[in-house]
Amino acid sequence: MGKIRVSGIHTALTHYKTILYIDRTDVSNTYAKLPNGRTAYAEEYSFESRSLRALDVKSNVFCSAGAIDQYGRLISIGGTSDANATNLADPLLDGAASIRSFTPCPPAAAAAAANTAAKNSSSSNNSCDFSLVGKMTSKRWYPTAQLLPDGRIFVIGGANVFGNVAINSFRDNNPTYEFWPRKEAEGNYKLRFLEETLPYNLYPFVHLLPSGHLFIFAGQQAILLNYTTNSVYRTLPPLDVSRFGPTNANIFRSYPVTGSSAMLQLSSADGYTPRILICGAAAARRTWLIGTTGRGRVLGVLPLPLPRVGSSPHGSEPQVDL
Repeated sequence: MGKIRVSGIHTALTHYKTILYIDRTDVSNTYAKLPNGRTAYAEEYSFESRSLRALDVKSNVFCSAGAIDQYGRLISIGGTSDANATNLADPLLDGAASIRSFTPCPPAAAAAAANTAAKNSSSSNNSCDFSLVGKMTSKRWYPTAQLLPDGRIFVIGGANVFGNVAINSFRDNNPTYEFWPRKEAEGNYKLRFLEETLPYNLYPFVHLLPSGHLFIFAGQQAILLNYTTNSVYRTLPPLDVSRFGPTNANIFRSYPVTGSSAMLQLSSADGYTPRILICGAAAARRTWLIGTTGRGRVLGVLPLPLPRVGSSPHGSEPQVDL
């Protein structure tokens, strides 16, 4: 594979057998260059040609969110405000609020775009590169993004400032969600859950369920959100981590004591009942991370069976595996 020239704090796999490596633009060790000589903070690696292509990411993606839309595009949302963000001529260049899109190209088209950019000493690979496509209603650092059935993207949470947010706070918290693209008259929607789960609520876990509800988890708590009515459909019981021993009572699952989550494979055998797997953890902290024996492994199983919604064959609600 060779040596990648960009530190991939964010990565994404495309349907053209390429992988994107994306770095922050304020503090970086990247040594990739764009054709015009500027530093490239993103790079595409092709598994087929074993080649690298420098990309112009446009704004700072540090601790942003991302989702692959129905067209195979990477939609990169939010990130970090650079020190000069308030003086930018184009507000879309403020990474904390900007929305970036990357449309993958077939290998031949990507190579042609790179050659054209090189000949013209351009900073961009034309249509095979990042572009700025929008701006959120508020700044979001450490948000989460989830693709919805209608093709829009649900964006939730984060902090509204760039600084030393080792732990979130009421001052820095952005306890809202929004949609992209926005419909007319849509804006930010307040979600009290993101205040109740402070300070461990950055990068909340979000999964779209067969019922159409969104499973949202932060800290030790979870809810089911009806995003079409902007209302909490159900509050799930908090995870009883104390049963793993008194030293684990203060274990939280989301940033900055980050675990991970996944929705397991759906099956007709149990009526397509979703099961959410949450694993990894660390103890509550005031400064830097203090690891626990629970980091990186499943600590046990905590089923939370819930009734089906109506008579829909796909209306079952989730169980949570801890």
